[in-house]
Amino acid sequence: MSYKVRVSPRRNREEIGIHTGRQNDNEVKQMYTSYDDLPLFLTVEDLAKALQIGLSTAYNLVRSNQIRCYRAGVQYRIPKESIRDIFLPLPDCSR
Repeated sequence: MSYKVRVSPRRNREEIGIHTGRQNDNEVKQMYTSYDDLPLFLTVEDLAKALQIGLSTAYNLVRSNQIRCYRAGVQYRIPKESIRDIFLPLPDCSR
């Protein structure tokens, strides 16, 4: 018994439409280029993009009250000023 195998060319994930989960650096740079470009209230996703941190880290900042936020139903809303407030007591980064 013989089988015929048909081999098709390999396609990358973007061609198929699978989201890789990796964020494009250009998306972050085009979205918020300065503090003035930020909206008055941010979502946790916006906070993660603005600070260029992971989404779970942004949620940890919000849930641990390290950044001031408000609840709108089940969603968090972060005022624009609270981003600046978390950087006021800057630690000494020299060793």
